[in-house]
Amino acid sequence: MAAAAPALAGADRVRLDDRVAEAAVLGTGLRPAPAMTAAFCAAQARAGACLAATSFDSRRLGAFCPQAELGSAVRALCEIFATGVLGTGAPAEPRRLPTLG
Repeated sequence: MAAAAPALAGADRVRLDDRVAEAAVLGTGLRPAPAMTAAFCAAQARAGACLAATSFDSRRLGAFCPQAELGSAVRALCEIFATGVLGTGAPAEPRRLPTLG
């Protein structure tokens, strides 16, 4: 809280919640295209994860969710992006995500 104090100066109210976790996909091949964002959010919705905030850039897609939903959120991301992280064998073939015309 002390480190955040300068950024929070003038704020009427601040709420801290330590039961929040981040599910993210990292990689150099990611791009901030709407199709990637849509695939990421659709995976989270199917998992029933309640996204509190999202963050997207050229190497990272991330979302904050309740800590109790983190396992479901990560499994959904592994499925949609075929990372093989949760499997015991070799990663699955990457799925082709929709691209813009």
